[in-house]
Amino acid sequence: MPSNKFAMIRYRVIDELLTNKYKKYPGIQDIIEKCSDILGIKVSKSTIEKDIFAMRNDEGLNYFAPIEYDARFRGYFYTDSDFSIRSLPLKTEEIEAIRFASDILMQLANTPLFRHYAEVINTLALSDLHEKEQSWPIIQFEHNPTATGTQWLGTLYEAIRTRKKVILTYHSFEHSGSAEVEVSPFLLKSYRLRWYLIGKNEVRNQVRIYGLDRVENLTVSEKTFQLPAGFNPDDYFKYSFGISVLDNPSPEKVVLQISKELAPYLKSQPLHHSQVIKQDDESGLTLELTVWLTRELMMALLGYGQDVKILEPESLRKEIAELHGKAGEPHPSV
Repeated sequence: MPSNKFAMIRYRVIDELLTNKYKKYPGIQDIIEKCSDILGIKVSKSTIEKDIFAMRNDEGLNYFAPIEYDARFRGYFYTDSDFSIRSLPLKTEEIEAIRFASDILMQLANTPLFRHYAEVINTLALSDLHEKEQSWPIIQFEHNPTATGTQWLGTLYEAIRTRKKVILTYHSFEHSGSAEVEVSPFLLKSYRLRWYLIGKNEVRNQVRIYGLDRVENLTVSEKTFQLPAGFNPDDYFKYSFGISVLDNPSPEKVVLQISKELAPYLKSQPLHHSQVIKQDDESGLTLELTVWLTRELMMALLGYGQDVKILEPESLRKEIAELHGKAGEPHPSV
């Protein structure tokens, strides 16, 4: 029986679609989109196919759901129109999965994107599925009470979903004043308690990143767009350390010497997905990253102080050494 809590939630979503009398015969893409929306993560075709197989055959689940595929309508259905896994008693794993999901949703209930679902989220949180004696949330997210721009999340989410272009009145840190820009929105991304929009600047015909805290006004256009065939968020941020993306430079190999005190932390939580451990002994670690040399990378390395030494490249080593030296100098105004 699957131990993945998300699988239990997907089974409930699939069941909901198959019992919807107003929209019968959901196709595989319908199921993928609904599960992805509910979970907030991309769900693959193979995952849904495995879920349907498990719902039909897994003895641990004990659903033995009568799911069939109708070639005429290109969708799935229950051969027994009265069947639903909702009519079956909840298993311990399913109760835990729903608790897990509602704890996460409760942390998001007051954000603009989820505020209109607050009643449903509160119903889950206060249901008999939760222990009444628990007086604080089991899951707690980091919050930034001063962050602005979250009011645009709901509008941008819908614009991305419906493939509508948007007009931003945007104030860049690099320029004085504001300017209007037409953007095809591709992706919303959170980084260090701030939200960013990734989309194509229609005038420059280039993908750009816009901080939502710098958006002064937002209008959804009637113009539609198509996602570019070559755009993939994972590839786009492959060599990023944070949110910055460089247009032209190739990534560089960065070799770091890590102290024995910091080593356990960076072994359990790598600095970057490209991290490779080249040496691991009692003195510490030697790590190798393949990244762009951005300001965010330097800020992170500076934050570790003497626990991180840069071995390569020489240009980065010198720049970090210079910044460490300047940090100890008195400010000119003092």
